[in-house]
Amino acid sequence: MEMDRKTHSIQADVELGRVRGSEIVANTTVEIVVPAYAIGSVYGENGSNLDRLRQISGAKIVILEPQPGATDRIVSISGTPDETLSAQSLLQAFI
Repeated sequence: MEMDRKTHSIQADVELGRVRGSEIVANTTVEIVVPAYAIGSVYGENGSNLDRLRQISGAKIVILEPQPGATDRIVSISGTPDETLSAQSLLQAFI
């Protein structure tokens, strides 16, 4: 099931930080708005889908509490550009 474009937003925040060898790798944080009806698919049974997202992508993934009066949830994904892209793709697959 695809997310409605109106309920899907991505906000990227890039900060320089981690060093791998002699390369500077940019950490990226992406926030994705997930409709209330789809959040169960993101969590999975006993958090299994969320655990797989973290394990496969290597990204840090946090599901934020909804704002007062809101039903949609924000999924915050942080890591290298490759990790965040991988996690976004996997997240879309679960939805």
